[in-house]
Amino acid sequence: MEKRDRINFVKASFMIAVAIFFDILQIILLLLFIGLFVNWIITAVAGIVFYLWFRLSDVSFFDGRSTKLLASGGGLLFELFPGFNGIPTMTISVILTILIVKKEDARYNIMKRETSEKQRAQAANDNQRAVENMSQAA
Repeated sequence: MEKRDRINFVKASFMIAVAIFFDILQIILLLLFIGLFVNWIITAVAGIVFYLWFRLSDVSFFDGRSTKLLASGGGLLFELFPGFNGIPTMTISVILTILIVKKEDARYNIMKRETSEKQRAQAANDNQRAVENMSQAA
């Protein structure tokens, strides 16, 4: 049985590092007062980058639950307001989304293992019945 691990440690580390880079860039530009005018562009670019990165990792934001959408989209919307870019919401959003995906993968792996064990037990029972039926028929 193959375990599902959509965002491994290395990928998560790179995602967090890129989010930190975007947040630090926005803080520096905000301190130089340029950020009031251009940080929304950086936020939009970062949002597209992370959306594509998560989608390429087979992470869906519209899967019937709103937790990932709120975690990532909420931070993105918060960053669009001028002056609030000094708060590292991009990094917080990425970390929260990664944690949610890790929790989903762990739950999926547990369910998959339990299903696999039930199927093996059922197959063993079916084989036992077949052997009993063959011995009774003979």
